Amino acid sequence: MTITEPDQVWCSDITHIRLAHGFVYLTVVMDWASRYVLSVTMDDDFCVNALKSALRRHKTPEIFNTDQGAQYQSLVGKTPAEIYWGREVAKKAA
Repeated sequence: MTITEPDQVWCSDITHIRLAHGFVYLTVVMDWASRYVLSVTMDDDFCVNALKSALRRHKTPEIFNTDQGAQYQSLVGKTPAEIYWGREVAKKAA
């Protein structure tokens, strides 16, 4: 696949940041074509919230790529609509 325009492929990754009271987790969702950061979160439910935040403000990508780490397992097998609205609502809308 050749990436030619924004919102074809998004990617996401997580890092932890050490603070005086422990760690926080930073999640970033980025568009591959533009290299624009679409969403940044430091929530407890960080992966899903970062993706939902990006979906609220941008077109749905054809591909959402991650390193398939354990933090992303709740997203496996779901479409962006199912992640954003929930599986049952997305099925009724289809």
